[in-house]
Formats: sequence, C-alpha cells, structure tokens
Amino acid sequence: MCGASPAITSFAARRWQTERWNRLHPAEPEKRPHILTALEGAEGPIIAASDYMKIVPDQLAPWLTGRLVTLGTDASGGAIIANTCAGISR
Repeated sequence: MCGASPAITSFAARRWQTERWNRLHPAEPEKRPHILTALEGAEGPIIAASDYMKIVPDQLAPWLTGRLVTLGTDASGGAIIANTCAGISR
C-alpha cells in the first residue's frame, strides 16, 4: 500500500472516528478501520515514507500490529524522499 502524507493523516482521522464510534456504540458490532483491514496478514515491518516529519506517519503506530519504520525529512532542510510510489520502491 502506498499513499501520500495527506492519506496517512486521513487514515489516522478515520481510525480515531472508528474508535470513537465503537466507544459510543458498545452494543453494536465493533467496526475496523480500513488501514487495519488493508494490512491484515502483512508480514515484516511496515515502512512509511513521508516528505514531512516522521511524526506524520508515526501517528498510525498505536493501531498497527507490525513494527512501523518511518522515513521522513526531520532536520534535513528539505524533501529527501521521492513523492511517488515508484520512487520510494527504488
């Protein structure tokens, strides 16, 4: 799965919304956010690359079952990571 930082923020927001819904509807079947469904059964570390600071993808860590490795531009003075999925995979 490959996505931009706005997608990462969107995944996190949807996760918070799902968690809130589950708390407010305890009698209903628990909902699962898309990010958990998409990564279900994935093996190895989860690598998140961002042209923003590492804190952006790190916001997903509390809900992921695998080890999250983040690559970001913290203190680099500029964007060092390709902004396409093809560039990231090189």
